[in-house]
Amino acid sequence: QQRVHELINLVKGMEKNGYRYLVTTSFPAFMVPTKNVIDASDLVLFHGNALKEPVKFLEHINKIKATVGDRVMPIVNNEDDNYNFDSDSSHFKIAVENYISWGFFDYRRKGVTDLKEGFQSVPVDWRVSSENKKAFFNKVKEITGGL
Repeated sequence: QQRVHELINLVKGMEKNGYRYLVTTSFPAFMVPTKNVIDASDLVLFHGNALKEPVKFLEHINKIKATVGDRVMPIVNNEDDNYNFDSDSSHFKIAVENYISWGFFDYRRKGVTDLKEGFQSVPVDWRVSSENKKAFFNKVKEITGGL
């Protein structure tokens, strides 16, 4: 972890067709990315899966924001399987209220055989056909005022 920022800076130095890649890395759940990695990165990436309790999820967000400081940069929870979309304590709601991106980690859970479940489980049924998928897109529609 102490030298991850060196690898990020190495990749940031590469260009293709005059553009450089945006670079970051994610840390295991419960671990706030270190300041040297955040300082080198173009965005902060973290996982919300293991942060089951909403209060722990919010604490994690606040720790990340404290480490980022005054720098303006995207904070992305790139995968989270804690749904409860209709709850005031859903991770999705907490993320939106705290101006961070929230990644819907929708997989077919152990024992589930219905192929309509899970966007991240192969084979994938891309239709919005499961209750989880419907709840997610309904919440997006509610938040954005979409049709």
